[in-house]
Amino acid sequence: MVDVAKGSPAHRSGLKEGDIIISLDGERVTSVDDIHRRLTREAIGKTLGVVLLRDWTKKVEISIVPVESPAT
Repeated sequence: MVDVAKGSPAHRSGLKEGDIIISLDGERVTSVDDIHRRLTREAIGKTLGVVLLRDWTKKVEISIVPVESPAT
């Protein structure tokens, strides 16, 4: 993860700048496209498990609840 917006669901869930997401909702993540494919309308409001690498060595498991982005 490159950046974590303050106040975002990712920030509230404990994701930090530099974290590398390796699994989302039980499915392996190899690119940002994998993340986008899993964050569909059906995922909004549901608790999803996230497995990530922190500091390149620590495996961390958290939960995140996606929300719909406000229209711009």
